[in-house]
Amino acid sequence: MTATPGRIAAKYHQDFGHGLKVESVEKGSNTAKSGLLVGDIIIKVDGKPTALKKEETAALVGKLAGNPVSLVVKRDGHQTAFNVILDPA
Repeated sequence: MTATPGRIAAKYHQDFGHGLKVESVEKGSNTAKSGLLVGDIIIKVDGKPTALKKEETAALVGKLAGNPVSLVVKRDGHQTAFNVILDPA
């Protein structure tokens, strides 16, 4: 059995200078169950800043589906940290 790369099952765009603003989260995904919400701004993945999409991509290199990653998001002006179980890429 081959290991499947993991991903955060959401669409987002760069909110320049702030992070990655979540536009949608896939219904029923591990990401949705973990609590990521539309409007959240992802500012860190596993402790690494994610002001740019390429930084989020780099933070997920080698991470497998089913494994957790820690996220720090800005939500309603406050930072919130939680774990997300990665979905299959």
